[in-house]
Amino acid sequence: MGSVRFDRLSMRMAATTSRRQALRLLAGSLVGGVVVGAASPAGAKQRCRRPGEKCDEGKLCCTGVCCGEVCCADGQVCQSGLCVTPPPPGAGPNRVICICGDGTVLNICSDIDCDSGLAQDTVCGPACAPHLGESATGCLFADPVCAAP
Repeated sequence: MGSVRFDRLSMRMAATTSRRQALRLLAGSLVGGVVVGAASPAGAKQRCRRPGEKCDEGKLCCTGVCCGEVCCADGQVCQSGLCVTPPPPGAGPNRVICICGDGTVLNICSDIDCDSGLAQDTVCGPACAPHLGESATGCLFADPVCAAP
């Protein structure tokens, strides 16, 4: 509020309000402020953020994984700033990376030939079907993540 506007308000209040009324107004304002402050304490628990919602240190994810300012889905991990589903160990030495149409990134251990795009499509096509289809694929030969325990 500007100083001129405050001066006008205070002069108008002084001209039409008795001291008793002014004290009541002031006391009411103080009590109202205390009630509002108690109703929404600074340490109030915030709801957790769901997968896909924006997150940071002050806004925690329900899954506990904030990656690249986005909450990951349950079971996903953060890898290079992206939420990815870790591959199951032991299904093959090569890791097939499937990028689906909705942005989901799937990592699948397989024994396919990494040099064959068609082989990658046979893995990623069905895996990405529930995620608006396959958008891109990649393959890492003999990935240690896929090594059998």
